[in-house]
Parts: sequence; structure tokens; C-alpha cells
Amino acid sequence: VLLASSTAEGPVHAWDLKTGMQLRAYKHTACGRGGLTLVGDDYLVAAHVAKCALDVWTLDRESSTHRFFVGEAIGVVAASPCGALFAAGGVDGGVFLWETSTGRLLRSWPAHFKAVSAIAFACDGGVLVTGGEDTVVTTWSVSAALDPARGADEAPASTHSWAEHALPVTGLAIARGAGSGAASLVVSCSADRTCRVWTLGGGHLLRTMRLPCALTSVAIDRCEATVYAGGADGRIFEIPLHASAAIAESLGADDASGGGAAAVLEGHGRAVTTCSADNERLVSASEDATARVWDVASRQTTHVLRHPKNVPMSCAVLARRE
Repeated sequence: VLLASSTAEGPVHAWDLKTGMQLRAYKHTACGRGGLTLVGDDYLVAAHVAKCALDVWTLDRESSTHRFFVGEAIGVVAASPCGALFAAGGVDGGVFLWETSTGRLLRSWPAHFKAVSAIAFACDGGVLVTGGEDTVVTTWSVSAALDPARGADEAPASTHSWAEHALPVTGLAIARGAGSGAASLVVSCSADRTCRVWTLGGGHLLRTMRLPCALTSVAIDRCEATVYAGGADGRIFEIPLHASAAIAESLGADDASGGGAAAVLEGHGRAVTTCSADNERLVSASEDATARVWDVASRQTTHVLRHPKNVPMSCAVLARRE
């Protein structure tokens, strides 16, 4: 099931990816890029762009069950893989961390000098990664942030802070690596036309992938073999995560560490706001008011899902259909 929202006031729409049929409409919210996430298998959380609030639904009900009010407007949200925690990044640079079972705000702290533009948990939930409009990608130990010995107003120290991007960070994706958080790889994308790959454990920059346009979203497939980077011009770039120098440069892309863009998926007419990938398909949403389902093997579109109000789609997430 694909869940997609827009920046316009209205519901979050749910579609069956196999048939293209609309299943539900979760009312009422409007969220920006990165402002929608699943929490575990049961809850959906969206950051309302016009209010300092988060809306929460159970997946089996179209009306929201809770609304959390926050001290600043929220732009992006993410949930830990186990669903025990969910986090949000604010437009003033703050990060907020909640306990899912109680809805209790556990900790908030200033994380960036400008708006938090991307947020993600590592595969084991032990590290929170944030990206900002200040061009910085920062990692935070969740256990350190939640340490009861830390004062309520005391901000946790970051584990790593990467400032290699020249323009705002627009997306984050985290590969599982060997199955532990320390072995994970972090992929960031930016308006500076680059994707960068970092080691979460050591904090090293492994690779910089330069592409022909500003980037607006990024995803990694479940095999952790391919990076998909969505562009401001509507193209999606398919890049081998572990490329070798034998892969030729293509379509103006180059790679500071060897390799280049292996393929380009074309179909969207405006910026790609989000990408999600598994082993068989890629799902993308765009400011052109559509979401596209792509067959990974053939790189062909299998379904085009159009927003009922023909307004830009700001974000989309995949959920299992019960």
C-alpha cells in the first residue's frame, strides 16, 4: 500500500500498488517533504505544515486519533525500526523525540542552525541521523539523548557532524550494513547535486556521487546494492552503491570515488519529492501531482497514481496491507 500526502490541506491517500485502486483517505492534514512516516505496523504520523502539530492515525481508521502540539513548526518525521520511538525535526533546527506507547515527549534539543530538512533512524534504532538546511549531516546517540542523568535543558553531544555538502541537505537513507548500527552506511543528498556515502560507525566519507541536477530525495533498495536519487528536474538516478571504476560515467554524472550513474528513470515532469525502494519496485512521488510505481528490473513504470486534487505530492511511504 502506498500512503501519499500533499502540502495542500486534505487527506493522506492510500492506494493499492498492485491494482492502483484508492483504498482510504486519512483526514485532515497537509505535510511537506519528509513529513509523513509509519510508526511500527499500526500508526501513521504526519507533520502539519500550517500548525505546530503532529497528527496520528491508526491505519484502520480514517480519522486521526491524536494530535501532538510542539513548540515549533515541524518539517520532517521518522520512526525507529521497532516503532518504540518517533522523532521530528523543526523549522528552527530543533529535534524532538517521543515514546510511542505513551505519547510522552522524552527529549528535545537544538540540532541545527537552520531548519531540519531530513531525519532517519539507524537500523537498530540506536542512532538518529539529521540533515539540515545549514548543509550539515549530524548523528546522535539515542541512549545518550535519553540518559536520565542529563539535565532537561542539556543538549546531547553529536557523535559525528559532516559538513561536506555545499547547499542544504534534502534527503537521508541508511543501509543496514552487516546488521548493526555501527556497520551501517548513511547516504545523504543535497541541492549541491551530490550524494555522499558515510560510515555510521567511523564517521568516514566513503564516496561522493556528483549528478547533473539538484537532488531532492534518496532511497536505498533492500538488497543495499542500489541508490535511487530523485532530482529537481523530475529524473531519478539509479546508482550502484558499491560501484567500481569500470562503470562508465553517463548523462553528465561523475563519481569522486569511481563509478557513475548507471541509469536514469524518466517520467515525472517536476521535482521528485520522495523515493522508496524494495527488491522488485521503486515508488516515487513528485510535485507533478503523481506517484509512479517502477519495475526495478525493466525500469518501466507499471502504475501512475494521480492526486485527486491534482496538487503536488510532498511525500509517500510504503505500508504492508493486512
